[in-house]
Amino acid sequence: VKETEVAYITKKHLHFIDTESHDRELLYTITAPPFFSSSHRHLDAGKLFMVDSIPRLTKTPAAPGLKYFTQHAVNHMKVAYMPPMQDVGPHPRHVQFAFSVSNQHGGTLYGICFNITILPVDNQAPKVLTKPLRVAEGGQWVLSTEHVLVSDEDTKLDNIHLSLQSPPQHGMVELNGFPLNTGATFSWGDLQALKLRYQHDGSEDLQDDIVLQVTDGTNAAEYVLHIEVFPVNDELPVLKADLIPMMRCSEGEEVVITSEYIFATDVDSDDLKLMFVIVGEPQHGTVRRAGVTVHQFSQEDVVAGAVTYKHTGGEIGLMPCFDTITLVVSDREAGPFVNGCCYNGPHPSVPLHESFPVYDLNITVYPVDNQPPSIAIGTIFVVDEGFSAALTVNHLSAADPDTAADDLEFVLVSPPQFGYLENTLPSAGFEKSNMGISIASFQWKDMKALHINYVQSRHLGMEPTADKFMLYVTDGKRHSMEKPFYIIINATNDEAPDFIVQNITVCEGQMRELDSSIISATDRDIPKNPLLFSITHKPHHGLLINRAFSRNFFQYKQSANPDQKYELVYNFSMELLKNGMRLMYMHDDSESLADDFTIQVSDGKHKILKTIFVEVTPVNDEKPMLSKKAEITMNMGETRIISSAVLSAIDEDSPREKIYYLFERLPQNGQLQLKIGRDWVPLYPGMKCTQEEVDLNLLRYTHTGAMDSKKQDSFTFHLWDGDHRSPAFDCDITIKDMGKGKKFLAGFIGTDLHSRSALV
Repeated sequence: VKETEVAYITKKHLHFIDTESHDRELLYTITAPPFFSSSHRHLDAGKLFMVDSIPRLTKTPAAPGLKYFTQHAVNHMKVAYMPPMQDVGPHPRHVQFAFSVSNQHGGTLYGICFNITILPVDNQAPKVLTKPLRVAEGGQWVLSTEHVLVSDEDTKLDNIHLSLQSPPQHGMVELNGFPLNTGATFSWGDLQALKLRYQHDGSEDLQDDIVLQVTDGTNAAEYVLHIEVFPVNDELPVLKADLIPMMRCSEGEEVVITSEYIFATDVDSDDLKLMFVIVGEPQHGTVRRAGVTVHQFSQEDVVAGAVTYKHTGGEIGLMPCFDTITLVVSDREAGPFVNGCCYNGPHPSVPLHESFPVYDLNITVYPVDNQPPSIAIGTIFVVDEGFSAALTVNHLSAADPDTAADDLEFVLVSPPQFGYLENTLPSAGFEKSNMGISIASFQWKDMKALHINYVQSRHLGMEPTADKFMLYVTDGKRHSMEKPFYIIINATNDEAPDFIVQNITVCEGQMRELDSSIISATDRDIPKNPLLFSITHKPHHGLLINRAFSRNFFQYKQSANPDQKYELVYNFSMELLKNGMRLMYMHDDSESLADDFTIQVSDGKHKILKTIFVEVTPVNDEKPMLSKKAEITMNMGETRIISSAVLSAIDEDSPREKIYYLFERLPQNGQLQLKIGRDWVPLYPGMKCTQEEVDLNLLRYTHTGAMDSKKQDSFTFHLWDGDHRSPAFDCDITIKDMGKGKKFLAGFIGTDLHSRSALV
């Protein structure tokens, strides 16, 4: 039977008869299942099975093995043999199974063997196990059964042939020194005899493949033999052509050295394994890898972003500085590691060249405004009180190692107490100066150009001798410590004297001392200036004298004459007024009730005028006097008003309402009447009326005499001002031509011989 088929066991192969039994009664018992008659008895040698136990008559492991069957089943082709499932190899195999035959009566035959010959079938393709071939770049190596291991279960290896289906891309296959082309064949024996070799073409490719077809004459299969090429380090590293030539770094900062700045390639080395060796250290910084200063690093470190340049040179000032890193690109550590017993050449990592490329990485370090400015106070700043002075760089200066002086700005923390700072430059776009406008900050360049002034503005009413303000300087980001700026103020005569006067009251004809309670002047300047007084407007009704000149002074009511001893005062000093001088105002005894005079005080620069008003308290020292007389014509029984045109008195120091007429004797032929309210009230001896009432026509005389009465009438009165009483005056009334409407004549006769008044 063929190893791939199933064979029936027929009665031609197996037939027992028993005359006393039917075929159904003859029973075959398998005493030893099928086995190989040679060695390998443990291997599967197939099985007997009933044809009806499987749906199709093909080899299947699902068919159950048979232990019993009858001759009847054999006769009807119900029993079959199935060869083993695995291939039996290239040679026929002999299989046996043992059985016994028995009938129903107990008769049994033992120890019967049945032989089966299994014929091999070439139905298995060859199998190949490949092992990568290792060869050095440009070298050659023998192909052997170590690299291509062929097996075929149903074909002898001498019948195996190989053909070159696809030659290698980076080399060639040679048989006995001759190259093989596509489709060329060779036997397994050539492979075993080491007649084939692979020759590399010297390129930098590290992989190559050979596609082989293996056939046993019936079946074929393709396999790929991989070739590993070990590079030979015979090429120099090459720097990338478009590298950025200059790297930027801020002062004191750290920047990553990326592959944009340094990168190299090597055709026969792993680019990531290339080494950069620092042969020229940077002058102003260090190269670091992962934060640690190094002297070499790999390109893999560069790609990973682990390599940095850190500027450590400190402050560089206002201008950029330049640094350089000189690098040598090396591939000494970039070759592959050879681990195998089949390569006995030189170690591939050993370079075959002596010089390496050198590269200068230039770095520009840019200044960073990271330093605070400092401030310094210079010479003492002095200003005159009430004036201004310019701040200069000699008084105030600043420095910043990383900022231009013109970009520095001074900022006031606390302004000066007795002045302010001003910038006389006009605002941008304007022409008018900013003089007089207080500022809180200013530029160094403006101070350098003498546009910054300190104005000593608060000086009136005070005498500051010093001032100060707190300030710092800033560069826009950082500022210095605050410092006081002291100012010395030179005193000047800037204060007008304080001049205080008081109005005075003096009795008529008397004197009043003008002491410090009346006249007071002080100078607020330090040191104080001498104060001088002068009389710019003399009094109209008195004199200003120095009483200390003479103690035997004339009486108040005496008139001045050249023989009398007194000193008229026209000017004097405050020091003299405080030390011995007795300044007096002397009234001239006139009846004026007010007076004034003006005093000027001067400190040598300022002049102040003050007027002192004098209130004169009158003294009643003048006697009233008659000043008018008149005649009155009246008929008998008539009434006439006694007005000021008829009767009038004067008093130099008394008003008219204080001049009284005291009636001592009243008329005999008539009546004096005084109007009080709406009524005319008759007067009696001892009664009085005032000159004002006479002026208001409130006094009248009414004739009450008969036809035969006297033609004369009169009344007697005194003038009185409350203090002084005049002698008696008689007022006579003459009535003429009583029958014809005679005229009335009133005359005033005074008995005071000293009166300056005359009858009118």
